[in-house]
Amino acid sequence: CTAAGVQQGLTMVVDGQGGAMVGWQDGRGGAGDIYAQRVDGTGVAQWTADGVALSAAAGLQETPAAVADGTGGMIVGWADARGADRDVYAQRVSGAGVVQWTMDGVGVCAAAGEQRAPVLCGDGANGALVGWQDGRPGALGQDVYAQRVSGAGVVQWVANGVGVCTAAADQVGPAIAADPLGGAVVAWSDARTVANGADIYVQHLSLAGGVLWTANGV
Repeated sequence: CTAAGVQQGLTMVVDGQGGAMVGWQDGRGGAGDIYAQRVDGTGVAQWTADGVALSAAAGLQETPAAVADGTGGMIVGWADARGADRDVYAQRVSGAGVVQWTMDGVGVCAAAGEQRAPVLCGDGANGALVGWQDGRPGALGQDVYAQRVSGAGVVQWVANGVGVCTAAADQVGPAIAADPLGGAVVAWSDARTVANGADIYVQHLSLAGGVLWTANGV
């Protein structure tokens, strides 16, 4: 991509055919949109010049994260300020560069407060599990939530996500990895123990959105 504006915040997955798909935050339209491109194993771009728009909604779309969809395409999630505050949205794009879900993305979480720093892993069924840092507690701190989105772009768990950790103080900077059964393990930096500054906690989620380990993490 050599379009006008600033392109930044890269995320990338392999395409299973020796190439890769890249997503990014794109400033060609103003505040920031989400675009993607596929490059084959010889370094040749396969989609529309300068990339396919995954979301060109009003407001700022930022911090994209991607996971392969298992069929040669990918799912990208991002923080989205098209509303009153940042929410989490996601979009699926095929290996041919065709957007698969609702124009400008599917709403993963639209709860009050700022939802930031989305992370994704596959669910083993062409969908994705999405985790994020969640500001719905307001002055009480940041939490970590997660949601599953099917391959058809339909959220599978409770509206606005499952609370992975809702302990006191700040839980920030989530990371996520798929388990072999379609669930995921989520990790984060946790400031609940003031004397330690910040610790690392983890939680295991089932494919159905159940919390499998100690409440608020191990």
